Amino acid sequence: MLYKLCIAIIIMILPLKVFSAKFSADIEVETEGKLYQQGKIYVNNSQRRVEMNDMGVEKTVIILNIKENKGYILIDNEKSYTELGDISVYLKNENQAKSKIGTTIGRENVEGLNCQILQSDLRYGIKHIYWYAEEIEFPIKIETHINGKVYSIMRYKNIKKGSLNKELFEIPRGYKKISYH
Repeated sequence: MLYKLCIAIIIMILPLKVFSAKFSADIEVETEGKLYQQGKIYVNNSQRRVEMNDMGVEKTVIILNIKENKGYILIDNEKSYTELGDISVYLKNENQAKSKIGTTIGRENVEGLNCQILQSDLRYGIKHIYWYAEEIEFPIKIETHINGKVYSIMRYKNIKKGSLNKELFEIPRGYKKISYH
């Protein structure tokens, strides 16, 4: 569950500087050459919702409101939710959020969107390559390389631009708050 939570949070908060993007898309996460997760992302300005499935076994729903520093994990089968607490611990500092993700290494059209390809070299042989769709100001493909090999690929498909129902970013009626403390 922790690994899934980390992937979902990374997908949701990566482009923190964006507060004008409005779109939805399907998500696929491939790890070591195999489809690991599928889901959906909804972005409405500073709000994010990610619904991820472990190939149909378990569904995880995370809602973030970056501007209000709030986050929730929904547990659908129990009709409950828990607060993530201070989500700023997941966020990069404001200067990093205002800058691009890495060094430009090229351009490519992905899902009908013009993308700038950016590379970030991290420690311990880890490198991320991002396809940053300029029109929606969001990375729509992310490759993680470890020691020169592709470890995982996250891609957005069926991207639909436009306003979204505000209820997507709210806790559903009837859900009870629970705590894991």
